[in-house]
Amino acid sequence: MRILLAHEQPLVRRGLRALLEAAPERPTVLEADDGRRALELIRAGEADVAVLDLQLAGISGVELARRLLDDHHARTALVLISPRWSASALQLALELNISGYSLLSDARADLLEAIHAAGRGDCFVSPLLHETMVEALRQREKSRPVTISPRQRDVLCLLAEGLRTKEIAAQLKLSAKTVEGYRETLMERLDIHSIAGLVRYALQQHLTAL
Repeated sequence: MRILLAHEQPLVRRGLRALLEAAPERPTVLEADDGRRALELIRAGEADVAVLDLQLAGISGVELARRLLDDHHARTALVLISPRWSASALQLALELNISGYSLLSDARADLLEAIHAAGRGDCFVSPLLHETMVEALRQREKSRPVTISPRQRDVLCLLAEGLRTKEIAAQLKLSAKTVEGYRETLMERLDIHSIAGLVRYALQQHLTAL
């Protein structure tokens, strides 16, 4: 297998080269210190797998992958490496069909597996990213604003102003039962289980002039 190491720091390239050359397969290892040179070697068909720094000088790893996406002559599998994870880069990597995304802090076995998986036509994501990615998605879901309908908003605002169910029903020209239904739906959607909690939420979201 022919592997291209594309990173602007010679120390990183030397470390990765030593890791690869110590493997039983003893692959052929090429090097590039910027994205333009890496792109030339890939388009010339010199590498089976290219290990690209996410912030590669000249042309970033992500931008290089984007340029190669529609290049049917480029048969090189791409692996992104980075000192730290980026949710946006990971999402782009998946969209651009990049074969692997690994952190430099990963265990040597994981870095090798990312490269070998790419060579086999498989996909590899750093084990450290699995946990971080799940936690980030969980936090994003928590912080995502909840969408409520205009009528639900009306009911919530009037609740926050201290009106009772019958008063809200009269003002909105609804039945008391319908208002109670809106209130229950709001509690379920907002994961709030008391009138006081709904009022507090309305105030925090500036849904009332109080």
